[in-house]
Amino acid sequence: MLRNFGGFLVSWYRRLLPGLKSSRRSRRVFHQDFARSADAFSGVFGDWETCTPKVLFFSPRSWAIHQAWEFTLARAVALRGAAVKMVFCDRAMPCCEAITLERWHRRESTCTDCAESCRHLLEVAGLPYVSLRDQVSPDLKRDLEQEVRSLSLTEVFDYSRHGDPPVGELLKVPLRRFFRSSEVCFEDSRSVEVAREFLLAGLMARYGARELIENFRPDVVFLLNGRFAPEAVFLHEARRAGVRAVTYERGFCEDTILVDIDRPSVDYQVFDQMWPSWKDVPLNSAQEKALEAQLAQRFQGTDGAQSTYWPEIQTLSAVEVRESLGLQPGRLFSAMFPNITWDTATQGRDIGFDGLADWIVETVKLFEARPDRDLVIRCHPAEIRLGRLASRESVGQILAEAFPDGMPDNVKVISPESTISSYSLGAVADQILVYASTLGMEFSTQGKRVLVAGRVHYRGRGFTFDVGNRDSYGELIDSSLESALPDDFEQQARRYANMFFFGAMVPIRAVAEFGEADEVGKPSSKTHVRLRYRVPDDLELGVDADLDRLCDSIVHGVPAVQMEPNH
Repeated sequence: MLRNFGGFLVSWYRRLLPGLKSSRRSRRVFHQDFARSADAFSGVFGDWETCTPKVLFFSPRSWAIHQAWEFTLARAVALRGAAVKMVFCDRAMPCCEAITLERWHRRESTCTDCAESCRHLLEVAGLPYVSLRDQVSPDLKRDLEQEVRSLSLTEVFDYSRHGDPPVGELLKVPLRRFFRSSEVCFEDSRSVEVAREFLLAGLMARYGARELIENFRPDVVFLLNGRFAPEAVFLHEARRAGVRAVTYERGFCEDTILVDIDRPSVDYQVFDQMWPSWKDVPLNSAQEKALEAQLAQRFQGTDGAQSTYWPEIQTLSAVEVRESLGLQPGRLFSAMFPNITWDTATQGRDIGFDGLADWIVETVKLFEARPDRDLVIRCHPAEIRLGRLASRESVGQILAEAFPDGMPDNVKVISPESTISSYSLGAVADQILVYASTLGMEFSTQGKRVLVAGRVHYRGRGFTFDVGNRDSYGELIDSSLESALPDDFEQQARRYANMFFFGAMVPIRAVAEFGEADEVGKPSSKTHVRLRYRVPDDLELGVDADLDRLCDSIVHGVPAVQMEPNH
């Protein structure tokens, strides 16, 4: 028995070792890139007291691609006269989004490793920095720990009554992400402990942010996302103090980011401001060509932003799709594309349903009552492709619980393991059903009938069928197929997609993210990061117009997105 167990451990370690070596090598090379350029940038950081504007970059975690973007933008705005300071967690928070459920028991060592890695990179890069931990006094930290760790679960989520912001309410997004499930069950002691520690992390971020703003008097804070727990708190505190907050997130095109001001970038509210100026402007031939090339890359799986995570995509013809799924030729079918259930893109997006799972189940019931047509549900590949963030709740599980006797004969389910391209499936479908997936926008550009059930950014733009409530859902499924599409549907969709890909996503060419191969040479979801610059001249004003836009957004508060199309 012991010999067998020992053999298992050896086998397990041998499988794990290549990934560990690759990860360490990637991070070492990434740190070396910053170290090589440190001397050249050593003189660009001006005095905090005399330079303006004063910019705090909230960079709490050792997430390589985000550090690369944040550190590079800090260097770039310093070259434009701003004073900068980086803020890293330094173990101020007992947990954050960098901790996974499987590593919960190792969170202290994970936090220590993260803090050491952050400090090392800040020092080798030569960036001015401060520690979030140093902003919270030991006495306050001890009092908060004693208070929070004695709270009941109800008191944790009601914690908003203790002060502003409502930290307990902000826990919903990170906890769903942590448990990788839309429904978080708190029946065991560990789950309650997790909720308490995330609350404590939010409070440490709150008091740390207040001290930073009080002591350093920044004009601007720059931070990721705006929905993760510490960033959400930091954003609230900045707005409360009248400090401009610039948020960003990874873009939908290779080597791009999306930026917004004073609100979470992932809420996509900036599109509401952009669309009125874009919706009536026809695309010229060059714009049509660029859009078609971008869509072709995504449809074929060669776009870098996609191939990093979905490296093995099987593109099929219409005949092959029908044959592989057992669909009868000429029979109408609808393709459903659910998000992963805990995706931040679906949280707070409910309109006529009680969440993504409710929509999925209701849709299957409606098609069960329509045996003359088929429904194909394409489970999101991200359910299994995100490594340590692989979903713990799947669409398959939702369906199995709702239909214990099996699926209706006219409903097919494509597993997340399948390499069938979602784009191949959608290209053949007569109707597209989405909750908050970007696929709905993309298929609209191809003249597809798209039904949108959630509050997604392209809803109500004039090229989708928008579901208002469950009572009218079935009728809309039928009526959207019964008549020809309005003449301007596809045209409006292409204008919106042009705005989305080329007006909202801002290239940041100074940083490159590459996919890695696994131990047997196949594409992997892991990435490594390199810098494409070495000296200040590479980031100077006038060298890269898109970098100038990003810096103007941080320094001057002007939108980084293109508010009007280029004519």
